[in-house]
Amino acid sequence: MLKVFCDFDGTVSKGDVGDAFFRRFSGEEALELVRRWEVGEMNSRDLYLAMLRSFRASPEEVEEFIAEQEIDPSFREFAGFCAREEIPLAILSDGMDLYIRPLLERNGLAGL
Repeated sequence: MLKVFCDFDGTVSKGDVGDAFFRRFSGEEALELVRRWEVGEMNSRDLYLAMLRSFRASPEEVEEFIAEQEIDPSFREFAGFCAREEIPLAILSDGMDLYIRPLLERNGLAGL
């Protein structure tokens, strides 16, 4: 049986939401942390923990940021195709539910 697995940031969403999230709310420190992650000095879990320590935003600012993000229209079409053809579709991501779930729900894709 065919099954489809896809990433979220830059695949389901129009851009890398996680990257934009931390760039906006963690500032310059985020750039150095990402550089260390890219060269293998830290894993994704440690990257997120370090980023969250430098995080500066109110709940309202986070909600506003999430509201600005968009799902790629071609993904919405692809998800519809998978549903019609009864092809299981799942999102596998090291992104955060904090923004993934609201974006999926807002776009009628909560079941993924």
